[in-house]
Amino acid sequence: MGNLRAKKANLTRFDTSAGLNRRQALHSHNAKSVNLLRRPDRGCHGQPGHRLSDQTVGNILRRHDIPPAPKRKQVTSWKDFIRAHMAVLVATDFFTVEVLTLRGLITYYVLFFIHLESRRICLAGVTRHPDQEWMEQMARNVMMEDSGFLINRRYLLHDRDSKYCSSFRQLIEAIFFRFK
Repeated sequence: MGNLRAKKANLTRFDTSAGLNRRQALHSHNAKSVNLLRRPDRGCHGQPGHRLSDQTVGNILRRHDIPPAPKRKQVTSWKDFIRAHMAVLVATDFFTVEVLTLRGLITYYVLFFIHLESRRICLAGVTRHPDQEWMEQMARNVMMEDSGFLINRRYLLHDRDSKYCSSFRQLIEAIFFRFK
């Protein structure tokens, strides 16, 4: 296998036999590179397999007043993500209700979902023991094809509470994938 490493162009020596000075030769070299940048199927100097460094590409684009591509690696904040996806975002959480009975104080867990854009709330269920089986049933209830709260939604936000078991998350993901 041949050497796949890119060779850097030597810009210190220029062909003066064509009557070009250093600046004209550099401009000629850059013009060739700009043409190559416009043809991504070709490598450096028209030979496939040779690559230009990011810095070289940036320098050539600046010299020829070609604006850079939009930032592709920019970081999106949670605030921007939520604002951009409000229509398809739903959050879920639990709250507890303490009920005084003849046997004493009993804690009930209430699972709810909220659509962030409309602020519509769905009380999915109430139980004393939110185990895996109950959570799976709640996932199926909110994802029913004709009347489920999560239909036409794309993202579900929840905290890392252990009540959101892996089977609950897998069921939600599978159903979300089915409706895409």
